[in-house]
Amino acid sequence: MIDQPSTTSYLSEHKTTAELMSEFSKKATKFLYPKPHVLFNWGEPAKSVYLVRSGEVVLTMPISGKQAMSLHAGENSLVGLPATFSNEPYSMTATAQRNTEVERMDREQFRLMLVMKPALSLHILRILAEETRSARIGIVEAGAKRRHVLKRKA
Repeated sequence: MIDQPSTTSYLSEHKTTAELMSEFSKKATKFLYPKPHVLFNWGEPAKSVYLVRSGEVVLTMPISGKQAMSLHAGENSLVGLPATFSNEPYSMTATAQRNTEVERMDREQFRLMLVMKPALSLHILRILAEETRSARIGIVEAGAKRRHVLKRKA
């Protein structure tokens, strides 16, 4: 069982553009979750990309035993991008919080959208770069906290 997250930060401060949201909405399916709802689990095959329209999605990744890293995706954030492009399983569990509205697009439809609208690809790369940066910062913070705890125990 995983205890409280050891690190919490925001997935990306770089939000989607109006053009990307508009194109995404044309092919996506909308969902409103009045209660917390798991969008995908760590280790599952990547099937979809999600756009958070309102509310918040919390992404958690086990770090060790009882600790996890937690990232938050707010309004106009995309969730599930890395797995979509890598054909690898999701590396985190994504849970829509109370009263969260998301739009879901199938992985192949998302890729087709980028082929048809190549200008959107650069924006997606920026989002992925910021997401990578946020994850790295979270890992560094988690390591610093762990070293601090170990130092206090010594």
